[in-house]
Amino acid sequence: MLEIVPFSEHHLSGVVDVILPIQQSEFSIPITLDAQSDLLDIPGFYQKDSSNFWVALHGSEVVGTIALLDIGNGQVALRKMFVKAKFRGSTRLVAHRLLRASRNRS
Repeated sequence: MLEIVPFSEHHLSGVVDVILPIQQSEFSIPITLDAQSDLLDIPGFYQKDSSNFWVALHGSEVVGTIALLDIGNGQVALRKMFVKAKFRGSTRLVAHRLLRASRNRS
């Protein structure tokens, strides 16, 4: 069963396990966790004002992420949208559900 929930500190290692391999392997971006200050402080960076960070959970496994960053004037920027390869596509609808959760800003 898939569940979309706001980020909590206990999700951090799962978030990193989703994002870094996609950035490094799939997109060939030579980036480290230390170079991403937003991931090192998700509550301080994303969970304030109109910003937030959500995770898609399959059981207790983090399989996807999405964040909105408040950029002022009632606008937000979509950030950190990643879904593990085996959870992508129209069968599981993980990306769709992440987008819907962020749109609802719940």
